[in-house]
Order: sequence, then C-alpha cells, then structure tokens
Amino acid sequence: MNWRRRAKGFSLPELMVVLAIIMLLVVLAVPRYKKSKQVAEDAAAQANLKSIHTAQEAHRITNGEYAPNFTVLAGTGRSLPVTDGGGDSGGGGSNTSVMVYHGYIYRMSRPLTDEYTVTAEPVENRSTRPSFTINQTGAISASGGSGSSGPVGGIGGKKKDEDENKK
Repeated sequence: MNWRRRAKGFSLPELMVVLAIIMLLVVLAVPRYKKSKQVAEDAAAQANLKSIHTAQEAHRITNGEYAPNFTVLAGTGRSLPVTDGGGDSGGGGSNTSVMVYHGYIYRMSRPLTDEYTVTAEPVENRSTRPSFTINQTGAISASGGSGSSGPVGGIGGKKKDEDENKK
C-alpha cells in the first residue's frame, strides 16, 4: 500500500473560503457600525443641547442674563473644547462661541442678553445628517440631512400651529 502522508495545515481553497466569509462579515458590519455611531452622535447632540439650555437658564437666574459664550457658561476652573470666541471669564466676551464635541460643532450666538441660539452641526456627512438648534424657549429643531426638518421631541417640541391644526 502506498499511503501518502498528508501535510499538516490548511489547503489554499480552505483558507480562501475562510477569508471570503470574514470579508463578507466585514462588508455587512461596517455600514451598520457607522449608522449606529451616527445615531448615537445625533442623540448625544440633542442631549448636549438640552444640557446647554439648562445651564443657560441657571446662568440667567444667577446673573440676570444668558451667558454670551461657552467659556462663561462653563464657569471658572472648567475647561471646554472651545475653539473660537471664548471671551474672558469676567462676563464679557464675544457674541459667538464655537465648540467641537463628540462629532458635532456647537455654535452659540447671543444677539441680545435675553436671547441665545445654539446650533449643533455634524462634523462628518453634513449633507446626510441633520443639524439641531435650540434657543431660549428650549425647543430643539432639526434641519437638513436626510431626516425630516422641524421640531424634535422634548421641551417645547411641538409648534403651536400643529396643535391647533389637530383640533
């Protein structure tokens, strides 16, 4: 009998099948991961805007006016990723402040002492992802992206006109 001794290891076709399966799993998993990351960043942006609104209201109660920028809003001794218009800590500062945080660019503007607007724009995929805006009323609205524009749930989430149309 002529028995050939088989070499240890895997054959080339076996390795190619395993690599094909791994590549298929990667192709299916990566887009879902990216989408999940975007959904999480969008939810975090809305939560951050609500936190900014709460901090602005606390600042207004304490100081009689809304904070002009993120540095003043954070208070002394805190560091925020503010990139522009941070102002001084004495309550002055510029009327615009920019902060980049967790995949969104936050822009605060305060045209009057009793008004402010904070806009959160995504850093990546701006054409397909929404931007969120909150103002002194606490209503968050979404605009742009592939989603629908308009108010988002939360404080003051519905427009008065929408409520009247339902009656």
